Amino acid sequence: MITRFTFILAILFIFSFQALSQEAKAEADKQKIVIGEQIELRLQALIPKTISPEWIELDSFPHFEILSKSKIDTIQDVTHVIFRQTFTITSWDSGSRVIPSFRISGFRTTPIPVEVGFSPFDPSQPYHDVKDIIEVPAEKIPKWHWYLILVALLISIFSLLFPKRKKKMEAEFVPDTSVYKQSLKQLEKLKKEHPEPKIFYTELVQILRNYLNKRRGVQSFSKTTDDLVIYFSDAHLSSAQTNTLLQTLRLSDLVKYAKFHPDKGDDDLALETIREAIMSLEKNTKQAAVGVA
Repeated sequence: MITRFTFILAILFIFSFQALSQEAKAEADKQKIVIGEQIELRLQALIPKTISPEWIELDSFPHFEILSKSKIDTIQDVTHVIFRQTFTITSWDSGSRVIPSFRISGFRTTPIPVEVGFSPFDPSQPYHDVKDIIEVPAEKIPKWHWYLILVALLISIFSLLFPKRKKKMEAEFVPDTSVYKQSLKQLEKLKKEHPEPKIFYTELVQILRNYLNKRRGVQSFSKTTDDLVIYFSDAHLSSAQTNTLLQTLRLSDLVKYAKFHPDKGDDDLALETIREAIMSLEKNTKQAAVGVA
């Protein structure tokens, strides 16, 4: 009998030890909340090292929303590993709800009932009805404001009826007769030195613009290529000469923006075109001056 009793006691001890040595549990700090109130849910598992641990990946579960979660804490001893993790959850569904059972490494937690309700209503507090819209009387404008408005109106009418005459700020243009010879000398120097294409075409067009500005009073440095061509058409240049000049100016634009690489023949033709344009413009200028005289 002693041997049989000892055997039964040993069996019970083994089963009770196994039951104590492995478990998974869930705890909630509240089981009754109002809608939107937070609950701290703690999950813990005591798992023997002989079992491969599988921690739960908890992102959501019915009727509850996970607001945040902590890192997984692990504590190890010789035979076991303890896993712990804390979740902050809430519920937006009123009624009797249940935090479900979770399976962790083959062990299940106990479900936790939670009552979700509304904020309690205190009938002893006075009832506040919705108030009507209160009309605010319009602020009266002082009488002196009207006088200011009347004065401003009179000044505006006077300004429209009697606008100020613009003073002539620009001085009368005086043509520079020496710029013609200077331009021809600059063209000869440019032809002799013949720098790299980008500089060559930039200076070539610069000589033409400078002549137009000083000799004929044209604001040429602010005009585009198309604007200059329109001016040449009005300056009594022939259509053939205007077209050739347009091609030279367009070629200059292409070279300056590295879209075309001309050869020396193109350079010589462009320089000669600018020279002939300046000579024709000078001739027309002198003829116009004689006609006026």
